[in-house]
Amino acid sequence: YAYWGIEPMLKWIDAINDQQYCLMHKSVFEFGNHWEVFKHSELDGNIAAYVSLGAGTGEKDADILKSLLEKNKNMLYIPIDMSSNMIEECLKNINKILSNFPTNHIFPVVMDFSKLNLLKKLKKMMKQSAVKWQEILISFYFFFIDINT
Repeated sequence: YAYWGIEPMLKWIDAINDQQYCLMHKSVFEFGNHWEVFKHSELDGNIAAYVSLGAGTGEKDADILKSLLEKNKNMLYIPIDMSSNMIEECLKNINKILSNFPTNHIFPVVMDFSKLNLLKKLKKMMKQSAVKWQEILISFYFFFIDINT
């Protein structure tokens, strides 16, 4: 679903809250359980960066960031979405929920992450950055990938 512009973005937000749209509804409302299990069984050490593929409204990301910031106050947050409007909504919510999270630790990316070549470019950029690739957590819906494991 492409949601360029404010109207389509608002319709997307309505859709993710619609119980008839099972995958998104499940992603949003069962997310907490998946995150709790993952963070207690899979995370190994400090995460230097959190990459969110399809950051959406940022509300789920705020829960993840709260946990990760307990171990590393200097971590980076990289929200990725194909809609600049959704990135703006995400950043607004992150700033509201995590008012003490430094904005210079947020690197928003407007990108269609379904394009493999763009993901490869992102991976290359991350490998060349100061952040060790092994210390990056990536999420997509309620799936998590810890590059360390």
